[in-house]
Amino acid sequence: RPDGGLQSEAGVPEAGAPLDVSVASEAGRFPAEVTVSTCQDFANVPVGSYIVQSDYWNKSACPGTQCMDIDKATGAFTVTQGPAACGNTVASYPNVLYGCAFGNCSPGSLLPMQVSTLSTVTSSWDFHVGGTVSDQYDVAYDIWFCPDEGCGPSGFANGTELMIWLDYKNVTGWQNDLGPVTLAGHNWEVWQATMGSSPSSWTYLAYMIQPSTVTSVADLDL
Repeated sequence: RPDGGLQSEAGVPEAGAPLDVSVASEAGRFPAEVTVSTCQDFANVPVGSYIVQSDYWNKSACPGTQCMDIDKATGAFTVTQGPAACGNTVASYPNVLYGCAFGNCSPGSLLPMQVSTLSTVTSSWDFHVGGTVSDQYDVAYDIWFCPDEGCGPSGFANGTELMIWLDYKNVTGWQNDLGPVTLAGHNWEVWQATMGSSPSSWTYLAYMIQPSTVTSVADLDL
């Protein structure tokens, strides 16, 4: 998420919830091959220049338990237990963060950086989603743009959140359907919304791939 990294669209912890738990603070003591298992709501596990985050940020509205296994050598993670579907309310956004977002910064990140200085931003990714027919989810990139240097732990006021949905189930776009577009070799339906409230609101753009069956991308031109 430039100005930040790849993180959740509303990854603000609940009041009093810890940001850095023991698995993060003791990360240097783990051998590289060790898998970290955690059911913490806000676990942050550094892996190279990334942070794997459990980010169960909306537990008060969508109660339950979320557990993850995180490979400290590769950053690959598996959600081994998650909260039940919560209607149209987002419950959690387990993610791999690169950059800075909502007070968290990954180690050695080159972000934030002015968009005009970015010449190439590509990404390769593959994933698998299990679960049941009633599950609700999206698998997406979440990229934040800040209008100035004032963004920080409180979010990205007056900025833009760009989500690139690669796989999704039992969920739809939000607010304004801007129609179809073809970019980076794929067809997308684009949605726009205003999130939050003034003076801290931001613009939300979601590019939802068509059809919603992609489970890998190679050198996707973000």
